[in-house]
Amino acid sequence: MTLYWPADANDIDLTAPRLHAFIVGVGEYPHLMGGAENAAAVNFGLQQLTTTVITAKRIANWLATEYNNPAVPLGSIELLLSPAEIVQRPDGSQVAIDGATMKNVRDAFRPRWLKQRCGAHEGNIAFFYFAGHGISSASQYLLMSDFGDPNGGLWDNCVDFDGRSEEHTSELQSHHD
Repeated sequence: MTLYWPADANDIDLTAPRLHAFIVGVGEYPHLMGGAENAAAVNFGLQQLTTTVITAKRIANWLATEYNNPAVPLGSIELLLSPAEIVQRPDGSQVAIDGATMKNVRDAFRPRWLKQRCGAHEGNIAFFYFAGHGISSASQYLLMSDFGDPNGGLWDNCVDFDGRSEEHTSELQSHHD
């Protein structure tokens, strides 16, 4: 489950303008330097991060407890963290937050967040926050926790804003060398 707020998906109001947040915090990259699993063939010198998960949780908590826009109140907060963990919500309940893998991003982003929530009312506000590694070259990439998995393609587990990851693979690798 990745729904941080509200505690129950049935409590999400889709009938009026709302802010719907999607927050991703990646600190653990198993396939990058210092990771616990099979190393990536190319890691671009990237290693584990220490503040990204803390920041993502603080953003989620801030939205749930302090965000105040009477015209567009808070509607929902999706949260993914790497490493996955159990997080306490502002109401004191706990929720198991899924890992920030590419599969979990895909499963939550388009069907639940973008279409069902953000697309439910034309007055909605979509709030996306990502804390983790990124790569900028001829294209822009956000790296999910499973980036560099040697069992797949190098760019399989990242968000490619330009949709041209295959074109840039050799270019990025040559910049790294």
